[in-house]
Amino acid sequence: MDLKRPIIRDLQHWRLAPQRKPLVLLGARQVGKTSALKALGRQEFREIAYLNFEERPLARDLFKAALTPQ
Repeated sequence: MDLKRPIIRDLQHWRLAPQRKPLVLLGARQVGKTSALKALGRQEFREIAYLNFEERPLARDLFKAALTPQ
């Protein structure tokens, strides 16, 4: 699926940012967020981590404690 949406361009700009931070994408349901992120992952990265907290509630436990980037 080839998505020609402005969000793809925005995500590519995020990827190229020299000091980019982790990405959390929020928005309305059924507008293509997941499809856009998966397309970006396929096109731009060798490996990605995708966590869907609705499908795998136990994944939430990874983020319950305070996380330090160091």
